[in-house]
This record gives sequence, structure tokens and C-alpha cells, in this order.
Amino acid sequence: MYFEEKNFLTEEECSVIENEIMSSDFPWYYQDFSTSDKFPFHSHVIIPRCQEDEINPVNSTIYNFFLNIIDRFREKHDMEKTPLLRACLNSSSSHDKYPHSDVHVDHHFSHKTIIVYLNDDFEGGDTILFGKYWCEGLNTNYRLESYNPEEFSELTRISPEKYKAVCFDGRIFHATEWAKNNKRRVIFIATFK
Repeated sequence: MYFEEKNFLTEEECSVIENEIMSSDFPWYYQDFSTSDKFPFHSHVIIPRCQEDEINPVNSTIYNFFLNIIDRFREKHDMEKTPLLRACLNSSSSHDKYPHSDVHVDHHFSHKTIIVYLNDDFEGGDTILFGKYWCEGLNTNYRLESYNPEEFSELTRISPEKYKAVCFDGRIFHATEWAKNNKRRVIFIATFK
């Protein structure tokens, strides 16, 4: 169902993440809308989300750093090295009222999703995969207030582990379980065909 590599990063990559990306000097930008306006977060956009027939320009100097990680993962799992459709760092915190984000997919076309967990010093924070695939005619986002849990049965949970990389079919509806106790959950996420 998904590819997983624990402790996938090199020592040098771990050092860059610890000393630069996770530092208080790294540029994070407030976003007032993720899957909905209930869930604001901070992000660092590397490649803005695109439509099916376009590739957006690179928006960050850390592009090559993460592209090397993705390409190494794709090579190990015999995946084609296609252009990235979206790439960013997300930093999210707990939400008292909701257990997880809205149920969603990232694009309205076939794609793969890769996540690298950059920290694990919190409880919760699982990536939840549901037993439903996006197909033409379905929405890409189902808000928690209006989705039917019986239509989106939980298939599996991927627990965050620092420096673990996972990749799954991006048409699988998924959600982010919020980290607990006001801790932040930091991931790198990208999509590609």
C-alpha cells in the first residue's frame, strides 16, 4: 500500500535539518487555510501546488536539498523521476476541537505523495490513510463537519518517526492526526506523477 524507509536521511542531511530547517532562523510563513480555514498552519513553499498540465517554478533555495532525497527514494523503489507537482515544509500544531484534518487528496488527478517526517517529539501526528480512492466525480476535500465516516473507513495509520520517508498513491484519501499538547509536527511533503 505504501513504501516506507526508516532513518532514510544521511548524517549530513540530518545535520542540515537540525541546524537550519528546525532552527528559529528558518523562514516559516503563516497560512490561514490548509484543508479548510479551521486549520491554519505555517509552511515554507518550495514549489507551489499546480494543476495537472503545468509545472510551477521553484520558490526556495532548499529545492535541490529535498530533490536529492526524493530522487534517492524513487531510485531505491524503481520509480520514474518525474517533475515535482508540489513541494513544501509544513509545521502544524494541535487542535482541541478536531482529532485530524479534513479528509482529502492533494490533486484532482493521478499522483504520488511522499512525506519525510522531520521530528517526532510529540504524541499523535499519524498520517491516516482511508480505504477510498479519489476518482473523477468525487471532491478532493471532505470537511469533517460533512463527511460520512462510513464512506471513509480508516485503512491504516503511518506513525511519524524522525527522518522516516513514506510514499503512497496520492489518490488515497488521507488526513493528518494533530500532534497533542501544543507540540509542532514538521514534515516535508511533495507530489509527483
